[in-house]
Amino acid sequence: MKGKFGRRAQPTQQEVQRDRIVLTLVTECHASCEGIQKALEVILGEHISTGKILAIIHEAGKRAQAYLKHQIPKGKRAIAIDEQYSSQRGEAYLNIVDVWSSLVLASIPPVAVDTESWMLLFWQMQEQGLQWKLTVSDGRKAIADAMKKVTPDHVHQRDVWHVLHECQKVQRRVERAVEQLQEQTPAASPQRPPIGWSLWAIHLPRWHLCERCIRSPLLH
Repeated sequence: MKGKFGRRAQPTQQEVQRDRIVLTLVTECHASCEGIQKALEVILGEHISTGKILAIIHEAGKRAQAYLKHQIPKGKRAIAIDEQYSSQRGEAYLNIVDVWSSLVLASIPPVAVDTESWMLLFWQMQEQGLQWKLTVSDGRKAIADAMKKVTPDHVHQRDVWHVLHECQKVQRRVERAVEQLQEQTPAASPQRPPIGWSLWAIHLPRWHLCERCIRSPLLH
């Protein structure tokens, strides 16, 4: 009974280091369980099963969710919304961050990236007491559709970074198109017109002169 209901044993220093490496590789490098397993063997010389690695990640997620429930800011906030794609195809971590304090309000494990997933998360945050008046995202359709259904009267806008990033892509396409046109246009010939060309042109009708100028090799 004492062993079952007594105080939980404190993790050893190596276990703390191991868990920290696992979580760092997941959050910063988006590493797979197999990649984390190989990294631990190299760094710590310890073989950890993929099941144990998943358990470490799941336990950390539970602790983070429990902590976040007590950190909900008061009043109507401005929140930033983003999707962080995982190694599982079509699934991503869904994140909500308070714009004014940079506090991470939600970060759930990989789920399907669709309108329903975002709606469920928004409803969950509302149940926890989060209120918002402005949302910012990268403009993905699933987020925008979920916002229209959950809070249709609130302002939803695209963040500046993604707007500028899209502008840069358009600018690069325009620059490439200009370069291609410049490559197709030969340089102007330095050859001077033959002597008497101007005198000969004076006696031609103006419309005829224009046509001759257009066809002249000196202008091509």
